Amino acid sequence: MRTTGIAGCLITSNSTEWYTPRKYVDAAREVMGSYNKRWHGNVWLNPPYGFDGKQPNQSRWSQRLMEYYHAGITHQAILLVNAKTGDKWFQPLWYYPICFPSHRIDFYRPDGKGVGSTHGSCLVYLGENIERFRQIFRQFGRVVLADPDSMPPVPSLWTVMARC
Repeated sequence: MRTTGIAGCLITSNSTEWYTPRKYVDAAREVMGSYNKRWHGNVWLNPPYGFDGKQPNQSRWSQRLMEYYHAGITHQAILLVNAKTGDKWFQPLWYYPICFPSHRIDFYRPDGKGVGSTHGSCLVYLGENIERFRQIFRQFGRVVLADPDSMPPVPSLWTVMARC
């Protein structure tokens, strides 16, 4: 069933092309410097929302990012995802510093039109510049720091997919 009008905007999206407001991208550059679209070095990741089969895209992309980070391919990253703190895919993110903005982030479409968000988002930092992340991102809301002594091993994406 395809829903249109206001209800369609609130329930689903026909596109995965939603762009992040510049102030968040600029803040990421302040923490990490430049970043690479190929996952090497510094990475900014606002993954496509929605589902790939039964698995949320945010699950797949955040898992891949954690794998690349722990393998040393990605040196630091900022991940922008839904603040779905009770979802299973979100649980490993608690082991990293997270900024919970005090407002909803309004994304925009490829045509430049703004789109109001129907949910809260968060920005997760993977890297060693934790204090810099906290200082820069606290302008957007509360930053929660992880307990570094409680870091679990990161399962392989293939292990996670095999369980699905």
